Amino acid sequence: MKKSLLVVVVLLCVASMMAAMAYTTAHVKSMTTVKLTNTDEALLALVANPAHQASGYHAVTARILKLDLNKGFEGKKFGIQPFSVYSWNELFKVKNNSENKVEVTITIDGNCGITDIDARVSGTTAWTRLYNRVSGKQDALKFVLGPNEEIY
Repeated sequence: MKKSLLVVVVLLCVASMMAAMAYTTAHVKSMTTVKLTNTDEALLALVANPAHQASGYHAVTARILKLDLNKGFEGKKFGIQPFSVYSWNELFKVKNNSENKVEVTITIDGNCGITDIDARVSGTTAWTRLYNRVSGKQDALKFVLGPNEEIY
């Protein structure tokens, strides 16, 4: 009985030593690289329309598309009046720079508060209400872009 108990204790000690010698970290080499790129040059690019003062780029680390609907002629701020309707045709385009079909979803991030926001894909007649000021409900504009296809 004592011999079998001693064998069990020795086996537990050996197993504990083997567990303590097992590695806990590993360094793996990978061929993956990450490149930070400008919004208008990315695989799914957002390109400002130079015909509009309301769309442009904000530089932080890369150029990021920024929509400022307060900008008017010659970049001057003019504001938006309550209960009025403004329309910007072809404010920016979405460009698929990849070789694959891409499903695109555009949503409003956050609370727009004072106004409704509708959007549509250029060449279509159906509008999507991205933000409803009364209910606070948000929806999404969805479409598909083929390889190297672009649309406003």
